[in-house]
Amino acid sequence: MTQTIITKPTVAIQAAKSELTHEEIINRSGKKKRFGFASASQRAAMVTFYYPYVFYEWKVTVPRFLFKDGKALIRIGVNGLTNVAAQTEIWPDYETVQAETENCLPFRFTAESVDNECRRALENYVYKLMRPLKPPIYDLNRMERIYLPYHVFLEQSFGKKTLMVTEALTGVTAEARKMKELHSWLESMAYRNN
Repeated sequence: MTQTIITKPTVAIQAAKSELTHEEIINRSGKKKRFGFASASQRAAMVTFYYPYVFYEWKVTVPRFLFKDGKALIRIGVNGLTNVAAQTEIWPDYETVQAETENCLPFRFTAESVDNECRRALENYVYKLMRPLKPPIYDLNRMERIYLPYHVFLEQSFGKKTLMVTEALTGVTAEARKMKELHSWLESMAYRNN
């Protein structure tokens, strides 16, 4: 009898470097339950998915009439699935990794619409906080498409199974159902695999 080896296609992506290792996520205490914490053995099965973002760094100069020009370095992150932009303090370190294509959530928006959303968020931020009297000067310093790793695992406690997600950059853990876009994608993946 011969066996076939199924290879899953992979793609090279720029993924943010994880601040937490798999072992740290598995061994850290989980959400407090009524009678204690979920044990590490109940959290061991983990899969990593990659969530798309576009990060922008802008140098902004606000001309002044009397005083020295106002200058700021502003970072904006745009979610690749929802096209929502927000100002951020971080610029994630990243590395090129080989990831299975089925574990990479696809970008849902064109580069032009993501750029427009970033520009809107940037202008809102500048006009609210810097209050320019003359039109500001925007200079794009750098832009990167980066996938943020999310570790998904099934937490079992007292007969109840909960699908949990840990964002690897910050270590924030939440129930997958609270993250609408990721949860619907995970459900579609489970449906395809069954």
